[in-house]
Amino acid sequence: MDATTLQMITEQAVIILTAFAPKLEDALATNIVDVGLAQAKWLYESIKQHFQQGDDKGSALKALEHFQEEPQEYQINLNNKLAHALQSDEAFAQVIAQHIQQGPLQEILASDRARVIANAMHNRSEQGRQTIDASGDAHVEGNSFNIG
Repeated sequence: MDATTLQMITEQAVIILTAFAPKLEDALATNIVDVGLAQAKWLYESIKQHFQQGDDKGSALKALEHFQEEPQEYQINLNNKLAHALQSDEAFAQVIAQHIQQGPLQEILASDRARVIANAMHNRSEQGRQTIDASGDAHVEGNSFNIG
């Protein structure tokens, strides 16, 4: 991913976490159905797990914990740690990007001798994403995804 995309993902993730940071502790202890809080909870747990596996002597994990206690005070620090993690780990960046992606997603997976022809998706949300992964002898043609 390019630097601009990584920065956008970082900022979106921190914004989501900031909005729900006061409620994260409760969400982590109980079963919360609210979609926004569920998204923040998922982000928090994913980032925490990634930071726990880091080789920075726990610095990033401490930044996340301090952020949870005082979001406004530690937002910049978390932003820096998360940006570094996303730049260093393409797979992690992809997972976070897919989770915070807004708008519809059209994902086409074709393998072996599958034929995927003339699928169409139209949306007016001004956001969305399409991915097509064809492998083997799969044939993919004439698929469209229109935004706007």
